[in-house]
Amino acid sequence: VAARAGSSDVEPRIVELHESTVLSELQNDIQVGEAASLLAADRNARPQNARAALAVLRHSARHSSVSDALVLLKVSRNPREYHHALQTCAELHQCREDLKAERKKIVL
Repeated sequence: VAARAGSSDVEPRIVELHESTVLSELQNDIQVGEAASLLAADRNARPQNARAALAVLRHSARHSSVSDALVLLKVSRNPREYHHALQTCAELHQCREDLKAERKKIVL
């Protein structure tokens, strides 16, 4: 942000960085820019990752019996969309009900 001539009031620009960023390791503006772009990429990928995880779950549910199906998904992000899909999708309704009947948590 450019300051007016003779003005000492300059508002600093706020840059959001990815949660994995270690501030003490940032040594220059390029690394700050990379951390900011990683955050933007992560935010843009969240909805697609949630849809992909749900598609895997739906495919598994259609192609195997529920009693022998085990779907193990390892995710490296923690998006709200992913959790919402797991907590509301029809394919896991019976699983959630079974867990509730056993007084088990459905959200870790």
